[in-house]
Amino acid sequence: MSIGFGILKSVIENDSPFSELIEHGIDEHFFEGQEKQAYIFIKNFRYKHKTYPKLSTVEIEIDKYNLFDSLPSEPLEYWASHLRNRRKFNLLNRLQGEIAKNLKNNNENAAIEKLHYYTDLINKTDIGYTLVDLQQEQLEVINKHNETQLNPGITGIPFGFPSLDELTYGNQKGDFNLVVGETGVGKSYITLRSALTACEQGANVIFISPEMPTLQVARRLLAMQAGLKDRALRKGQLSYFAVQKALRTICEPISLLENKDNYFKLLPSGMYSDINNLISICSEYKPDILYIDGIYLLKNISRRFNNSWKEDESIYFLLKDFAIHGDLPILATTQYNRSKPGKMEGTRGTQSAYQTASNYFSFEYVNIDDKDTMKPIQHRHLKTKKSRDGDSISIVIELNFKTTTIKEKGVVSQNGESEPAFEDPDFINEI
Repeated sequence: MSIGFGILKSVIENDSPFSELIEHGIDEHFFEGQEKQAYIFIKNFRYKHKTYPKLSTVEIEIDKYNLFDSLPSEPLEYWASHLRNRRKFNLLNRLQGEIAKNLKNNNENAAIEKLHYYTDLINKTDIGYTLVDLQQEQLEVINKHNETQLNPGITGIPFGFPSLDELTYGNQKGDFNLVVGETGVGKSYITLRSALTACEQGANVIFISPEMPTLQVARRLLAMQAGLKDRALRKGQLSYFAVQKALRTICEPISLLENKDNYFKLLPSGMYSDINNLISICSEYKPDILYIDGIYLLKNISRRFNNSWKEDESIYFLLKDFAIHGDLPILATTQYNRSKPGKMEGTRGTQSAYQTASNYFSFEYVNIDDKDTMKPIQHRHLKTKKSRDGDSISIVIELNFKTTTIKEKGVVSQNGESEPAFEDPDFINEI
């Protein structure tokens, strides 16, 4: 029984919009041989004549007679499910052949690349593009409003900085949020602080840093959790009591919620990690939020690019698409050029970064003299350059390297209006 011809028969008999196939995630790649020939003919006929051809006409065009009479008449959903399963089976068969061929040639890396490539295709077979009725979505808007009214507060996963969370309601599903700063400003620290806050609030977290080994990430997080000096932890200079405090911290659950068995996973990586591998792994684990510290170090090895900005663009678009279809927020960091700190044109992946970001933040020095110094307590501006709903805020973050504490110090301005001065005189002088 030909599944491909079965779904085409269902579309014609029920006079269904041809777009329903796309809504079910079905395109011409799901059809084989004469099925594909029939698919293309029916599609073009529909667009040209605004109606479907007779089943007998299709049989004449593909030179295969008495075809549709032998097929049962079943709903489109029935055929779509079988067609997706067949495509997965065929992709797995192709993958098996590719791996066997590469292993025979002792090319393990090529085999691994094929594994990730086909895994991504298999995961995408279940993605549909169902049209949404406006009225139903608007009713859902009111439902969300009423839920928020009854349960005020952050509806997304918190950033970890109160004023920012109050303004944005946290990292929302489908968000692709971006923090931009120059080298050494402390992007890794605020990303780790944000990830730790998310896990403390019960979220399942995956964190990747292409430029830091997992041991370094784990050390910084432990220093934050236990209130220890990161450098002393790295150099083996902790006291006996500090070591015991660190051990107690490790044995305690991260989540602050009772009976919450959530996880914080570090994704082992390296310089120029492949974006396709990252998406495949996250598709399997299905975290509540993904953190990428250093998006500019990711590569897209599934395609060849003649310049770096096109590759940057492909990575941003893949992550934005994954955030939407994976129904999760992503928080990533990228760099300013040292020659243009704080300026849009100095951002790695400038146009695609700004266009795809739901919230676009700039992380900057408050006191430029702190650059390249080891001052134990420093301050940074965190500013919105673009926000999901058009709001803006500028807050000051305090980095305390003595206790590895990263916290909000206060609001400088919000939606264009300056906030009252801070009570800390040293801080006022710094601003």
